[in-house]
Amino acid sequence: MPTVRYLSRGDVLSLGRSLDVEICLARILIETEQKSAGQAVRMELSPSTLPGVLALMPAFRSGASRSFAAKVVSVMPENPKKGLSAHQGIGVLFDGDEGVVVGMVDAGALTELRTAGLTALASRTLATPGASRALIVGGGHQLLPHIRALSKIEWISSLAVWVRRPDAARQIERELHLAGLDIEIEPHIDSAVQAADIVTTITSASQPVIHREWLRPGTHLNAIGSSNHSVRELDKSVVDGCDLFVDDEASVKRLAGEFSGLAEYPAMTSLGSVLAGNASGRRNAESITVFKSVGIATQDLALMDGLLSLATVTDVGQLLEF
Repeated sequence: MPTVRYLSRGDVLSLGRSLDVEICLARILIETEQKSAGQAVRMELSPSTLPGVLALMPAFRSGASRSFAAKVVSVMPENPKKGLSAHQGIGVLFDGDEGVVVGMVDAGALTELRTAGLTALASRTLATPGASRALIVGGGHQLLPHIRALSKIEWISSLAVWVRRPDAARQIERELHLAGLDIEIEPHIDSAVQAADIVTTITSASQPVIHREWLRPGTHLNAIGSSNHSVRELDKSVVDGCDLFVDDEASVKRLAGEFSGLAEYPAMTSLGSVLAGNASGRRNAESITVFKSVGIATQDLALMDGLLSLATVTDVGQLLEF
């Protein structure tokens, strides 16, 4: 009977320390730009009688590595209060020629690894040369993965965090200290943003937390938290007044709260087109760049492929009869 390798949350996080996540993501973004990879815009089921959302994210790759993938994930915002990941589900990788299941991966850990890695890749690609001070706005399950991903950028010498509630800030400070991370907790968001070269938002705010007047010339902003219509991290002046880059234009237009209900969309450039050399990135040292991400399925596929390949070599994970 055939077996399929399953990677638990712990397996994914362990393997993620050895996998070059940014390289995996850059390759799939370039392949998507070249039309040898792609995905459907995330499909969601959000009943008013249940506390969360069920999402389906299918993708394909048809170049040297031929595969299908799908991530099925429930997003439950109240889960962290119960000690559970907000993302519960599974990613499945299929062989692209015969359709057999290659492996399965914990969706919550996969999402954390992918999201933080993409933030780091966008920062490397779009931040101004000499950027050294980074700020993360928001706490929650994405905080530690983002700290670890941004800490890998050699030229970032200072990393700070701002969270809305003082009690949450104190708890995060304790947790970071226990994790051996010496991170500054900022008390005021406006002055923290004004002092930062790279700002990353990972909130679930329904009202904007970042305003255009706080952003100095040359700032790079990663807007990561908004992936549905109820979340709006950026005010309209940020969206309209900065150079806008996205992970996937169709997905951002349909899913991001900042763009919900707009009669006319601002100009957007895909990060993949910049990486492929088909579009310019930062125009000059004074430009303010914004990277808007909602998370896309091709990136999940690329990381599942990389994680499962590494797991096979190192014999990590559980073999299930299938």
